Amino acid sequence: MKGLRSRLRRLLAPWADPFARERVRLLRFARPGWRVLDAGCGDGAMAFRLARRGCQVVGLTNDRDVVERARAEAERLGLAEQVAFVVHDLRAGPPPEGGFDAALCFDVLEHILDDRAALGNVVAAVRPGGLVAITVPDRSAPPIWGDRVSPVEDGSHVRQGYTTDELRSLVEGAGLEAVQWGRFGGPLARAWTGVWRRLAARGGGMAALLRAVWVAIMWVVCWLDRLVPGK
Repeated sequence: MKGLRSRLRRLLAPWADPFARERVRLLRFARPGWRVLDAGCGDGAMAFRLARRGCQVVGLTNDRDVVERARAEAERLGLAEQVAFVVHDLRAGPPPEGGFDAALCFDVLEHILDDRAALGNVVAAVRPGGLVAITVPDRSAPPIWGDRVSPVEDGSHVRQGYTTDELRSLVEGAGLEAVQWGRFGGPLARAWTGVWRRLAARGGGMAALLRAVWVAIMWVVCWLDRLVPGK
């Protein structure tokens, strides 16, 4: 039962979390047959979706336990031939493989003190003319409940986020040319995510019912969020 609940949470996560939902949308740039690097792959959620789009994916994380769980999940999903998970620390240098058509770096850089070196190592693994998709928190936006800033790399953020100018400097310093900028997650989405995190941290039948209701109104929240100023 516990395993079933865990798989159900992973299935619903992109639709229960408006930020994850928007990151899933960004995967549309990847074409079938591309080799894609997922730099800072977490539990592999994005890597699995790319594999289902016909991509060959390598997911990197410096957490060996996470890699083992992601490999087991790839086997369970029948995606082990399309996805490889590797233990690698982006702070130490480029990954051993290179020549990728594209790379993801979703909500990673705000966790790394030497973000310039980390992004440079991601870019070094991508072929000339390839694409790199990056998401980071907006430093001008209020923090979401549960986010924490720490002076050391302990899994929390080491900086609250980036301004557009800071991110532009980081991107250009890595040798990238920005071809598209965008924002997602306005005031309603940030507030909604904070409530969702509180509900996800609670157990019991009532919390489960509230989480189900919260998922059901997700579409309305995302639509209304586009109409609210202050993004």
